[in-house]
Order: sequence, then structure tokens, then C-alpha cells
Amino acid sequence: MAPHFRSYLSVFFFCSLHFLHDLSTTAFSPSIHQFHSTTTSKQTSYTMSIKSTKIADPANDVSQTKQFRYEASTDIQSVYNQMDVVDKKIPMKNGLLAFLVTLFLGVPIWFAFLLPFTIVASAIHFGYVLISGGKLFSNSKKSGKTTIDSVFDASEDENIEIVPMESRKYDVVLLGATGYTGKLATTYLAKQYGVGSKSTVNWAIAGRSKAKLNQTLESISMELGNVDVKNVDVIITDTSDKTTLKNLVTDTRAVITTAGPFQKYGSPVVEFCVKYGTHYADITGEVDWNKKMMKRYESSALKTGSKLVSFCGHDSVPWDLTVRHLSNKLREDCNDDLEYVECLDEMKGAASGGTLATVYESLDQAVKEFELEFGGNPLDLYERLPDGSESPYKVISDLPSTVSQCRNPSPRFANKWCSPFFMAPINMAIVQRSVALSLARKSITPVKYREAAVAENFMDAF
Repeated sequence: MAPHFRSYLSVFFFCSLHFLHDLSTTAFSPSIHQFHSTTTSKQTSYTMSIKSTKIADPANDVSQTKQFRYEASTDIQSVYNQMDVVDKKIPMKNGLLAFLVTLFLGVPIWFAFLLPFTIVASAIHFGYVLISGGKLFSNSKKSGKTTIDSVFDASEDENIEIVPMESRKYDVVLLGATGYTGKLATTYLAKQYGVGSKSTVNWAIAGRSKAKLNQTLESISMELGNVDVKNVDVIITDTSDKTTLKNLVTDTRAVITTAGPFQKYGSPVVEFCVKYGTHYADITGEVDWNKKMMKRYESSALKTGSKLVSFCGHDSVPWDLTVRHLSNKLREDCNDDLEYVECLDEMKGAASGGTLATVYESLDQAVKEFELEFGGNPLDLYERLPDGSESPYKVISDLPSTVSQCRNPSPRFANKWCSPFFMAPINMAIVQRSVALSLARKSITPVKYREAAVAENFMDAF
């Protein structure tokens, strides 16, 4: 009981602080916007400082040391102007009230109640794990509910017929179109690729409720002034009912899903995409869940031709591609390898409902599925090469643990403060995966990764 209680208490504490934070910030800010990041509408800015390594020049056997600065734009000021002046995406300021609430309510509750309780509950929890032989709970099928281990009967594999890609009706089906992010994605598909006879891509949306899907199309139709949006095909599917998933994956080349938490709703979709050779992409930020999917379905996906691509949303495309792009530029312009990268995040808004649900689900799953590893630490899947061996290319953490003044020399961040960003460990893990696969690197010197949230002053950072 203690581990469950600890998990739910953490959720309650998180909710309470989130409510108090919103209450205090709305006193100074009339509107709180959801934050997301796309290629055309960024609400997070990224500024990088680079430190190069020494690479031996095979032509003349002379070691070179070069310093390289690159800010992802030939005119960074125009980027700032677009963000600050045109789009008015100025990071919000929490103000004095939020600081006082945190200092005199949040901090005392944390140190006097939540932290001691967590320590005691953890000790009880780990003791129980040791007594029970290394695993606290098992995902049994006795309940009859779909779980990560009970989605599909393996005996059915031999009866599966994979439809050739060229014979499938849709290029892409979007699952989760009625959610916040799903509606944004649906709107993008309609604007970018068109609908009906004018569409350059054959696409459809999917979800559990036909009425809600139609309402979403109606809303987008009015927003875009395009009545044809109402006629976009709708596929009814429920990720907890395996009998509906075949219709989702068999007649499309790819499934894009925004329906999270993926630990709860994503596993069946991954499995059916793999079994029927359908490509899959999602916007998860759940590293542990993604590693489970890799471990469970990678070999099958190689056989069926299914390509599985996760972390394709705000988590963690901006950071992953930024580091990749900088690494490529440094190699092209300086014949050098990336050694250090710092990402400073300026944000406006709060997490969406789906993001908060993912946090709560992850807390609960961390308790339910905790198990001790015996016989040494296995190789991290994100540090592995395609052949299964360990990659020599690593990422090490330089993530801040406290509030401090920004040390980046850019005038943009002069006199500003940095604080830990709760998504930074996730982003760093994804960067690690990409770096591990970067066979073009010449140096095995680890890449040091730093990421922090930027605030105007100490109070906001705190």
C-alpha cells in the first residue's frame, strides 16, 4: 500500500503546486497558453555555445584546435525579433506572489512532509522488492484488461497477411485527433496537404468516438473556412480493444499517434503496426516506455519492414535536431567534433492536459513496475549500435541542479537566471541515442550536454 500511496501523494503535491502556480501567475498574466514547438511556430528558443575538440589531421598529422560559434541562423537577431515583437512570444514572468507561495508554502511542505515521507516509503518499498525476489508487481492478465504484456496472442502471428504498401488506401492516419495536440496536427494536415480531391496526401483521422471526431472536423472546417474538411475519413478504434486495431493499421502506410500517455495507450498501437508492417510515429516523452518497445518489437519490426519513430513532438525534436545540426556544421566548417553544447530554453505557457496525465501515469508505473536488476547492469539501449554492440560515442550530463545566473556569454542572456528544466533529462537521453549512432564522429570524447530554463530574475527561476 505504501508505494501506491507515495505515488498518489506525489501526484497530489504536484497538482497542488501546479494549481497554486497557475493561481499566482494569472494575477499578473491575463492568459496562460499551452506551449508546444513546431517548425513554423516555436514557443521555445534555443541558443547554443560550442566547445570544439582536437582532431588529428591525417593529411599532415597536425592536431588542430578550432573554436566555433553557431546560433542556428545567419541572422539570429531576426529570429529574436520574430519571436519577441511579431509573434509576441515573450516568456511569462511569475512575479512576487508565485515566489512567495513557493518559498513559504511549497518549500516547507516539501522538506517537512513530502521528502521525509518519500524516504520512509521508499525504504519500505525497496525492502518489499528484495523480499519478493526483485519485482514488486507483475503485469498479470488475470484482470482481463489490456496491458503492455497482454495485447496480442502470439499464436495469431502466422495468420497475419501484410498488405503491400502500394495497395494501402491511406498514406497516413492520425490517431488521437480530438486531443489538444491531435487537433493541431489535424489542422496542419488540412492546411499543408489539403483534403478531398485536392489533397496531395491521402489521410484520415482515428479515435474512439465518432461524434467527437466529427466535432473536431467541424471545428477545423470553420477555422479554415473549408467545408471539405468535414468529409475527411474517420476510423473508429479503441486502443484497449484489440479487435478494432487491425482496421487502424492495415490500410495505411503510417500511423501517427498523439494519444498519450503512451505507457497506457501506445503499446497496442506499436504492436499492431509491427505485426502488419505499418510505419509508426508518436510524440511521446516517455523514455522507459520507448525502451520497452525497442526491446520487445525491434527484431519483429526488422522482419515486417515497420519503422518505429518516437519522440517526434516537443519531446524531443527541437533539442535533438539542434544538437545534430550543430554537430554537422562543426564537422563541415571546422573538421571538428562537438564536445559541449548548451541549450537555454525560454518558454511561455503551461503543460497540456496530456502532458500532465503522462507525468501521473509515469509516477504510477514507476512504482508498479520497479524491479531490481541482478547480474550486473545491462547495456542501455540508447547507447547501442544496430548490431547490438556498445557505441563508443557517449553523452555526459552537465544539467544544473540548482538556480544560478546564466553563464552563456550571449547578450541575450546577460543578467538572466537559469534553473533545472524538468524535460532536460528526457531530451539528453534522446540526444544520447542520436550521438551513439553518429558514426561520422572522429573523436570518442563524450559530448557534454547542458540544458536549463531561462528566467528574467532569481524569483522567477526559483
